[in-house]
Amino acid sequence: MSRQTQTMAPRPTRRAVTRGLAWSVPVVAVAGAATAFAASPIACPTLTAGTGWTTTYTGTLGPNSSGGQGWDAGNTTFSVYRDNGSSTAPLTITSTATFDVVVGATYDVSFLFNWGYGNGVASQSTGGTFTLTINDVPVKTLTTRTAAVDGNTSVNGVQPGTTTQTFTLKPTTSTIKVTYEYTITPKTEQANDDINVSSLNFTKCVR
Repeated sequence: MSRQTQTMAPRPTRRAVTRGLAWSVPVVAVAGAATAFAASPIACPTLTAGTGWTTTYTGTLGPNSSGGQGWDAGNTTFSVYRDNGSSTAPLTITSTATFDVVVGATYDVSFLFNWGYGNGVASQSTGGTFTLTINDVPVKTLTTRTAAVDGNTSVNGVQPGTTTQTFTLKPTTSTIKVTYEYTITPKTEQANDDINVSSLNFTKCVR
């Protein structure tokens, strides 16, 4: 097995198990006049999914026939369908970008997390983990399984599906680095689970 780290162009494709998945992620700013002693709305950050992102991998990619990885054509979702090419070591795929924020502001943020069995069957797929980091600090870690095989799940109840994830950001620096990190477990079954994550949606931005 070879291990390497290199920059790669996004290759978004979709397996049938998650085909038809669609969502839109508008940037929403809070409207209305600020009252005395209340936080005032500010412009939300502009972070264009798929633009200005650097995508790399560490490990061994599976064959192209297993699927692709990268931002979709609408630049709203980063998907990883590509299987791990190793049965003994993990494959890690990351996509990183920076954007400007206001120090001392408060940002409410959401995103959609979706996953499915790579072969459509729990016992024929192995799991994976998505980690969202801000300035290299983990904000959300979501895993498709509590165990690598046999259909045990932890993030979406007992079945694959989509959940809305939320967090609050209070930056202490004017520039923030956002990293989407996908860790795909060694492929000990026929396929790896598929993971789709939307771009960040800033739902409230105040200072």
